Amino acid sequence: MSCFIAGTRVEASSGSKAIEDLTEGDQVLTRADGAKQWGTRSDEVVENPAPGTLFGFNAEAPFFTEGHPFYTTTGLHAIDPETARQENPWLEVGQLKPGHELFRLNAEKEYELETIKPINSSRSDVSSVYGVHLREGLRSYHANGYLVAINYPEITAVSITRQLRTFPLAERAVMIQSLAVFETFV
Repeated sequence: MSCFIAGTRVEASSGSKAIEDLTEGDQVLTRADGAKQWGTRSDEVVENPAPGTLFGFNAEAPFFTEGHPFYTTTGLHAIDPETARQENPWLEVGQLKPGHELFRLNAEKEYELETIKPINSSRSDVSSVYGVHLREGLRSYHANGYLVAINYPEITAVSITRQLRTFPLAERAVMIQSLAVFETFV
């Protein structure tokens, strides 16, 4: 699972917001190099049970889970790339280690490189962690200023359900029955 604790700041067109306070339609900053690019938050709420351990960099308190991919100067990296790939097998993710340089927003909302020195961790004392799902825009956002990837599949159970509802009931039943995963139930 790849998420952030409540209170993690996400850059939106209306200013920095706590990740858990983002709502459908919020414009989220997806890139800050050159012309700013924005994405639109979907109505899908990404809230998961918190894992046992959270991580942080340098002198910052831990705020993210082991599977969240961060943009570095050498591509996407997560503390545990396998966990990141379990959530989204199409993402190419390496292991995040001390020495990697991360893209982080400064006060002018431009990128500065921040080198990871130590990676610190602590037992989680929160019950939930949060992510962002965009319905349009680049598949990235900024968490506490760091450029991070959306590691949430574009095609979700919710989006499939919405599409299925556009078909007449009889056609829906035929489609669902034709899926191999449902053969044992037919």
